[in-house]
Amino acid sequence: MSSADRRLYEFGPFLLDPGQRRLSKDRALVPVAPKGIDILIFLVEHQGQVVTKDDLIQNVWPNTFVEEANLSQNVFLLRKALGEKAQENRYIATVPGRGYRFVAGVREVDARESEVKEVAVVTERKESQSVVTVQPPIPTVSTSIERGTHSSSLRRSVATWGALVVIVLATFGFVERRHWLGSAKAAGVSSIAVLPLENLTGDSSQDYFADGMTDALITDLAQIGALRVISHTSVEQYKGTRKPLPQIAKELNVDAVIEGSVARSGNRVRVNAQLIQAVNDEHLWARAYEGSMTDVLTLQNDISRNIADEIQVRLMPGERARLAKSASVKPEAYEAYLKGRYFWSKRSPENLRTSIDYYQQAIAADPQFAAAYAGLADAYSIIGSDVVPASVASHKAREAALKAEELDPSLAEGHAALALVRFYYDWDWNEAERECRQAIDLNPNYATAHSWYSLYLGAMGRKTEALAEAQRARELDPLSPSVGIRLAGAYRNSGQIDQGLQELAKTLELDPAFSYAYETRGKFYEGVGRMKDAMGEYRRAVELSPNAAYQAALAHAYAVTGERDQAVNLLHQLQSRPKHDYVSPYELAPVFVALGDKGHALDLLEEAYRERDSRMPFLLVDSWMMPLHSEPRFQALETKLGLHSN
Repeated sequence: MSSADRRLYEFGPFLLDPGQRRLSKDRALVPVAPKGIDILIFLVEHQGQVVTKDDLIQNVWPNTFVEEANLSQNVFLLRKALGEKAQENRYIATVPGRGYRFVAGVREVDARESEVKEVAVVTERKESQSVVTVQPPIPTVSTSIERGTHSSSLRRSVATWGALVVIVLATFGFVERRHWLGSAKAAGVSSIAVLPLENLTGDSSQDYFADGMTDALITDLAQIGALRVISHTSVEQYKGTRKPLPQIAKELNVDAVIEGSVARSGNRVRVNAQLIQAVNDEHLWARAYEGSMTDVLTLQNDISRNIADEIQVRLMPGERARLAKSASVKPEAYEAYLKGRYFWSKRSPENLRTSIDYYQQAIAADPQFAAAYAGLADAYSIIGSDVVPASVASHKAREAALKAEELDPSLAEGHAALALVRFYYDWDWNEAERECRQAIDLNPNYATAHSWYSLYLGAMGRKTEALAEAQRARELDPLSPSVGIRLAGAYRNSGQIDQGLQELAKTLELDPAFSYAYETRGKFYEGVGRMKDAMGEYRRAVELSPNAAYQAALAHAYAVTGERDQAVNLLHQLQSRPKHDYVSPYELAPVFVALGDKGHALDLLEEAYRERDSRMPFLLVDSWMMPLHSEPRFQALETKLGLHSN
């Protein structure tokens, strides 16, 4: 192409040469990535017009699938190359929900009138100003999401391109790639959500790894007391969502959002992360971290420290020390642990058994891995008195929780796991509370610890404190059905029936198939005499899950309403279940109470006591047991448990 045919565009101090794909400023060449130049050319050629994100993607990456995050990241870097600061729109303006517009005045000039003198980059600068560049060893992997799913919320991966400026962290053996965006400190951020990291392996069977890394990053950030961090259960709802970031931030009530991706290649792992100001969808910071699976825990800590520094949150000495703690884990142990967490979070009996298998694999591969012991303890505590007898589960849960604390006294999950064992099975009320408080001190944002502490306080009759802890858990995990159920229960125990029913309605809106919510609502209705409604809720729970507890609740309702034959028929069904299909004696006791057979009910409670059933701590606050309170055998159980009427 001759000089006469070449089109050049002038805006501000810049000159853009589309033919040569060059950008210069005051006759000096400006380094811009190839895709950044393509984006700039397209925007300049459509100056003043709104260019949609899809149009840009189709023109800059024709016939190639890329995540929208790739576009967002390249625009971000382009703005930096143009010298734009955060929230400044001298050249490129974001049109929320649509795309971008080039807003600067553009003048088309003849190439013959302007000779661009390129300046060699960096080579003649002082040695102190030199940088090292490397090619990323893990290639960017495109996912298989259809083009039709593109939206402003599908920026879940921060795709990397070309050669990025790196800082070699020799101490940890990691490479940290700081993208060309400087450091836009985000002061005033006091709440944050880490959205599900995108799995860039192209293999859906690796989803557990991305989910596990998300959970781990949340756990690290949650240790910062000055920061409110949304729990994994709530952010998990936004996996693959089409919602725009400002809407997500509003629903979670946070100031900022972390988005990112995970890629693996053999024993290497790369995590890309970016920080986004929620209110205006403004990208503030982005980095890529790479290391081996052996040092993945240190990689996670490093990301968390950088985020804390970027949002200028105050770190207490203990928090800084925990985030700075260098740790390593065998790759096969960490992989098994992530699978354990993945299945544990689903909470069904089958998934809990699977999680136990994976936690045990993690421990076998690395006997010093404290988090795996804590996970194993939690899984056994939950299935005890439900899937297997408490006498079996409690021993295994206690052993694992104690080992987790021994290996890492600073691990909040270990203290929370031991707190649940002390509460559910050991009936050591003082130690249970002490461990709960220790877990919360170590990780103020651990919603599970607040939720379990609320259970403990409720069982002790400390209703006001129990409600406060349940509300705190809800703030940290606003979209968790199980947390919502516990808050509803705390409202019910404090006499706030309407608030509890509202909470249950929200929970069922989130998960219409959550059987436990229907059973809980049935107890609400039964408590206020709405027996017809209560029975409808119990039936719905049984339809969704043939859980012995739900069948026992329905049998209890039949007995209360005088439908004795149906109550007895359900009792016989429960008692004739196969031995491998465990039914807790505690579940059956209320049915006999309602049938007027107090002696048989007390026999079952004494059996539950001998088994160390996890429901025994709630004996005094269980409304179904109230007719037994004046019985000497009941009072003897109360004394042996160390419980006191309030």
